[in-house]
Amino acid sequence: MMSAFSLDQLLQQRYCNVVAIGETGLDFVACHDQEKQLSLFTGHVQLACQHQLPLIIHGRKSHDQILQVLRRFRPPRGGIIHAYSGSEQQAREYVKLGFKLGFGGGITYPRARKTRQLASTLPLESIVLETDAPDMPLNGHQGKRNEPGQVLQVAKCLASLRGLSLAEVTGVTSENCRIIFGLYPMDFELIRGGN
Repeated sequence: MMSAFSLDQLLQQRYCNVVAIGETGLDFVACHDQEKQLSLFTGHVQLACQHQLPLIIHGRKSHDQILQVLRRFRPPRGGIIHAYSGSEQQAREYVKLGFKLGFGGGITYPRARKTRQLASTLPLESIVLETDAPDMPLNGHQGKRNEPGQVLQVAKCLASLRGLSLAEVTGVTSENCRIIFGLYPMDFELIRGGN
């Protein structure tokens, strides 16, 4: 993980078109040095505030601590909570702070009742779609490499869960991404493969 100081130096020089800071966050399952993680994450949140950039946040068994930091600094551009798996109450707190919740292959598993319920009931304006390629395969694709193109299957699943058309789901969730990353409509059409 890059230190906040090194990242700040790169952001000041703007070598490339930076649209977000991340993936950053707290993972209290894979890494047990919670104090070090918290220090680095706090530094990244401060940089997002300073440079007016959204955050891409990874959280495992740490949503309460992440929310504490976000409430303290209130990043003005919000961001995305990647592969969201927290509670409904935590989800609503993230949304109040200007964050979108990322849903991916997890919602394709019938046994993921809590996540599927959240994806089907939260405001569509608070959701973005993702695949977390090459990891987190979709239901029926276990043991295979996940690809970004699988996001269409995630969109179809979300449309089915919500009883909406695929066009409505992809239109709203694409617009959510465009807003978070500050992409212009023409830029976004190029990314989606438009003319």
